[in-house]
Amino acid sequence: KRKVKATAIDIAQLVGLRSYGRVDFRIDNQGVAYLMDIAASPYTTKHSSFAYAFNQMGLEYHDIYSTIIGLSTKID
Repeated sequence: KRKVKATAIDIAQLVGLRSYGRVDFRIDNQGVAYLMDIAASPYTTKHSSFAYAFNQMGLEYHDIYSTIIGLSTKID
């Protein structure tokens, strides 16, 4: 799990994802992760992976948008 997360971060940095995005993998039975997709502007509908992740962190659906706005206004 940590290796996939680290790989996703590396990929996001390589392709220039700055505020939000999604890096998708498929993991085989041996635990090998394969990059399947990079979404620079993924869906944020209530049935999206973003909504699921926010829910798992104890956040509300509407928090997605304030987070995206906050991240996009961050100064490097």
